[in-house]
Amino acid sequence: MKYLLILLVLLLSCLLYAEIFPQVSYTGVQFLMIPIDARATGMAEAYTAVSDDISSVFWNPAGLVLQPGIQAMYSQRVSRTYSSGKWTENPDYSFMAASIFSKYGAFGVNVSYWNWKMDGWVQGESFGPSEESITYSDLTSGLTYSYQLTDQLSLGITGKYIREEIDRFVAEGQGIDLGLLFKPGFRNISAGITAKNLGPDMRFKIDEDDDGLFDEDPFDLIDNDGDGLIDEDREEMPFKIPRMFSFGVAGEVYRLENICLLASMQIDNNFDYKECSSIGTELQYDSLRLRSGIKMDDEAEYIPLGLGIRIAAKGLTLALDYSYAKTKMYHYSSKSAMHNITVKASF
Repeated sequence: MKYLLILLVLLLSCLLYAEIFPQVSYTGVQFLMIPIDARATGMAEAYTAVSDDISSVFWNPAGLVLQPGIQAMYSQRVSRTYSSGKWTENPDYSFMAASIFSKYGAFGVNVSYWNWKMDGWVQGESFGPSEESITYSDLTSGLTYSYQLTDQLSLGITGKYIREEIDRFVAEGQGIDLGLLFKPGFRNISAGITAKNLGPDMRFKIDEDDDGLFDEDPFDLIDNDGDGLIDEDREEMPFKIPRMFSFGVAGEVYRLENICLLASMQIDNNFDYKECSSIGTELQYDSLRLRSGIKMDDEAEYIPLGLGIRIAAKGLTLALDYSYAKTKMYHYSSKSAMHNITVKASF
């Protein structure tokens, strides 16, 4: 176990600080970057070092083991985009997770889903509106394992299945998240490192001639399905999944009886965008939580607002959280208003 820990620390350190991202092209399956949990989004996504409950399966799998018992959560994200002089509703994004604690560590499972229909889409050759429509859906499911090595150090790993479907074309792939969380035990200070969406490239499987075969050679002049046409299923170009590496620190900056102010800072480095940073705060007063922060890079920035409440009774703790942010969309001139609602329960 000692050597495994050393290897993990070296791996995460190298991945985080090495200049491996040219940051000149874009990845696919962007839904993997959609943030979940209203507590995290209310703190401007500066959450890598804060993760200590069921939402850790998304933010930092090392934090899942820090809360004993059984946990469950449901998170819903709704956004509205302003473009061309009007607001339009975007598809809802749902995330569900559950976990159980044991003497061998914590085990978690999660699934997220996004489905929508696009009407009047523009065809590639006609360059005009069409009466046709296409469906677009994303799905990911994951299994998380988290283990506490010492009272101060925990690590975690998540393996995930990824599926994206556009009309009748499907791309499937796999990825893993790695996380490490260090808590020295002073003023709730913590430091976290994550490497997310590590995995092979993906590509769509397209069967235009409906013969059940993919990646055919269109130049061999063979008609496999007997329809009188030469096969046209050329090999599709692969695309990368959106890898991200994050480093964050968090801690209590003020505490007095039933009042506590938590602050966090984070730096993110990913394939698509330039390095960005975020600062988040959470004011705790009894069962009430108030949150805000700022996330910024060279292309966009936003200041979210969030609130939450904690209810505890007879061995059940219920958390209700909400966050709101209006931001400029990355790489676009449109603006988006994002609403996140999350319900968590622990037994």
